[in-house]
Amino acid sequence: MSIRSLLLAEIPPEQIPVMQAAAATCGLPWQILAGIAKVESDFGRNMATSSAGAIGYGQFLPSSWAIWGEGDSYDYNDALPAMARYLCDFGAPEDLRAALYAYNHAEWYVDLVLEIAARYGYVPGSTL
Repeated sequence: MSIRSLLLAEIPPEQIPVMQAAAATCGLPWQILAGIAKVESDFGRNMATSSAGAIGYGQFLPSSWAIWGEGDSYDYNDALPAMARYLCDFGAPEDLRAALYAYNHAEWYVDLVLEIAARYGYVPGSTL
């Protein structure tokens, strides 16, 4: 088994098609959603409310969920499309760094998500 296969194995397999479908709505690489999901909730394994009040699978502030979310913020089937809508509204896929920075206003966060996405096969400049 390759290293990439081992890394991809940490993503619950039923979530990958949802990531791919959500990302495809605007040409976002699905691995970016996977990177955010890993950082924010470890793919739903840790969905405690953050100290800032962020909730659910994608750790949205309730005010942001009210705009981009539909359904249950704790359900990846609802959270992943909301994450994609948010990123695409903030410039993805053309400017992933700006979109990721809008998601979490920290350069370390942007770098971490991009690093994790690369482990899952994301190549800068690619889509789908």
